[in-house]
Amino acid sequence: MDEIEEGLVRLFDEAARAAGQEADAGSLARRTRRKLAAILDLARSEEPVCEGLDEPLPLLGQGAQGATAWPTCLGWLFTHNLGHMIDEASGAQISRSWLDEWLLGKILAGTFQDLGMDQGMRQRALVTIKLLVTHQRWFEVQPAAEAWAYHILTTWLADRDVQQFLQVNRYQDVLWFNQESFDELLGWMGWVMAVQLRSDPGPAAVAQAQRAHCEILERLQQAAQASEFQVEKLLDEVKK
Repeated sequence: MDEIEEGLVRLFDEAARAAGQEADAGSLARRTRRKLAAILDLARSEEPVCEGLDEPLPLLGQGAQGATAWPTCLGWLFTHNLGHMIDEASGAQISRSWLDEWLLGKILAGTFQDLGMDQGMRQRALVTIKLLVTHQRWFEVQPAAEAWAYHILTTWLADRDVQQFLQVNRYQDVLWFNQESFDELLGWMGWVMAVQLRSDPGPAAVAQAQRAHCEILERLQQAAQASEFQVEKLLDEVKK
């Protein structure tokens, strides 16, 4: 872990120089290290993040799914907070922008290819990383409680990366989405929420907070199951 943190300090220092900014690389590296520890803890735990949702990351040493899930989660880990050295409030948006502007996505794709991932797997991993970078703290947006799920869903659906992930397409004047991809999206959003909550040294009631956010994801899952794969019906179901 110490060697990883030292490498992260160098990464953030280089990123700060490229952006022409000063940054507390040590603080960012420590935060990232805590998140890596949380990721490993989740991968060792047999307890699901949210009951009934897909787990994107298999237990350590189990499942071929890890061949794509692990590169995805680590790709997110090492890129998601680069923008926070510029501005904490808009750090996620800056990080997402740099994935394209600094060709970080291309670098990640090359790494994934070296790991034996085919083109489809690489593209899926990259779009997953991009949407998780953008929505890394989706659970902190809290409008009125009754409108929370609808607000979160509309925010996600407005993102082109999410649309690509869900395979949103128009056919006969109806917008459709892929149900399996939606379930996968909910699993990833639950995962990133758990990583963020468990790595934050501040909040004490992590389990209680996680449960509340899982209820939102479960509500979205139920709405999707009743939507007949139609985006408009999905939105209507969430409003109920």
